[in-house]
Amino acid sequence: MEDYKKNPGFYQTLTTVKNGEVHAQLPYNFYITNIDTAIADAYYMGKILYPEQFKDINPEKKADEIYKFLLGKEVYAQMAKDYSGFKKVVLK
Repeated sequence: MEDYKKNPGFYQTLTTVKNGEVHAQLPYNFYITNIDTAIADAYYMGKILYPEQFKDINPEKKADEIYKFLLGKEVYAQMAKDYSGFKKVVLK
């Protein structure tokens, strides 16, 4: 958002911005690649890009399934709190 505010004209030339299809996902690289979050992000992007094929997937619940399997606990709510979670981003 900070970069957008500095140069909104540039961002307004991008098709995804023009179409209102900018989405946030969770960061998965910090010193190492967090495979759990990368997989969760892939499900979220699948839901956005291929809604028909992913219609039975709830990205937040799928993220917690992945976290529970790999980490032993559900952490999506905390990740969403810290990093804004899966959502459409409105640039203004």
